[in-house]
Amino acid sequence: MSSPRRSHREKISPYRYTPSLAVAKHKARQKNRERLQLSSQFTPNRLTQGKSTVTNYSLNPTKAAQKMIDATEQLNVQAEFKRGTLVMKFSPAAFLMFHKHTLAYYEKSSRLTAISHFKRDKNNLIVEESLSIKPITNDKVGRRQVYRINLYKTAFSVEANGREIKDFIKNDLHEILSTLPSIEFLNNMNTAIQDSCKSFLSDQDSNNWIQSDNISSHSAIVPTSSRDENDPLLTNLNRTQNLTSIETIVATDSTQSHKNCASCSENIIDFEFIMCITCEEKFHFQCQNITSDQYKSMSIDELEQFKCTQ
Repeated sequence: MSSPRRSHREKISPYRYTPSLAVAKHKARQKNRERLQLSSQFTPNRLTQGKSTVTNYSLNPTKAAQKMIDATEQLNVQAEFKRGTLVMKFSPAAFLMFHKHTLAYYEKSSRLTAISHFKRDKNNLIVEESLSIKPITNDKVGRRQVYRINLYKTAFSVEANGREIKDFIKNDLHEILSTLPSIEFLNNMNTAIQDSCKSFLSDQDSNNWIQSDNISSHSAIVPTSSRDENDPLLTNLNRTQNLTSIETIVATDSTQSHKNCASCSENIIDFEFIMCITCEEKFHFQCQNITSDQYKSMSIDELEQFKCTQ
């Protein structure tokens, strides 16, 4: 019996299989998946820098220095709740330490991360910093912000708000405040800041870029020896009430403070200095062979127990 005839269209021409195209597509898909995994990986102990905006003004150094002097005179750091926002006002030393310890807290946190956004003046000086706090889930940063912390560097104030602000007050803020340095350390730091600013203002006539007509009269400086040394540095926040207060002290010993570096005798017009626990003198970092990175990595105990090489 003869086989039925088949049309030419049903005939299959044999060909040699070459898997190069399929393999190439598979490798491309695998590479894309690996790239997506790498981009989604997050290191919890690393802070993230966000956007930076520029204001339409330039910071007035004379007004900023006088404002800093006035802030060192205050005896209390006040905290209150305004329309869902926690507002805290610090002395300059307490503000600098609070800022430093807040960044350190979220850098080490395994459940939260901080994304920093900066606002700069026309001279590129940072006047405000905003920390967007977001949760970490499965080594990934959540999209939704839990709360925001705004730090105003010229007003020495902090504002915190968000949908989980109560958790910030009960947990994060409590831990941050507990790591602040001792009262004596903040006292000495505030006194040094006050002396540096007064030295800067007294030398303003010799600086061509400072105009004397911008200087306004201010009240006399409150003697540091008259301040109460027994007040607590920072009280615990009231967890049952929205209105709360945080007390701090900017008192200092009645020892003589110096405006110049004890090593090079040059004026200290900024905060790039360190104090010796033995002689209670101020020194430029470079005069003690300390770099800025080394200073930032020093612990509070190392700062408080620093001894000069004089």
